[in-house]
Amino acid sequence: MLHDTPAARSFMTYLAGAGSQQAWVELGGFTSVNRSVARDAYPDSVAQAVADELASAKLIRLGAGDTMPASVQQAWWKAMLELVHDPSKLDAVLESLTSAADEAAGSVCWTSDPVSGTIRWP
Repeated sequence: MLHDTPAARSFMTYLAGAGSQQAWVELGGFTSVNRSVARDAYPDSVAQAVADELASAKLIRLGAGDTMPASVQQAWWKAMLELVHDPSKLDAVLESLTSAADEAAGSVCWTSDPVSGTIRWP
């Protein structure tokens, strides 16, 4: 959300709703945490099983990668492979990750607090 307005909040509410989420899961490759999405909306048994696990979980923990922009995720994986291959490159790896994060920071339109789960709109 670029601007915190009633219309923008209404749109975000729509996107999080069961109808909108169901449209996404029917495409495949997506899982909704909205428990009102019908199980049979998922296109295959694997997707249905993943949805069942999420829906019945008492606690869901997400890793840092789940909140990183895609470009930072890609840089992270590349950096980890490079570091495993040659641990002496730690400083260069950290520098490349910092650069990737700095570049991505300009494209982020919201942030989340990992402790409270609160979403903040700049």
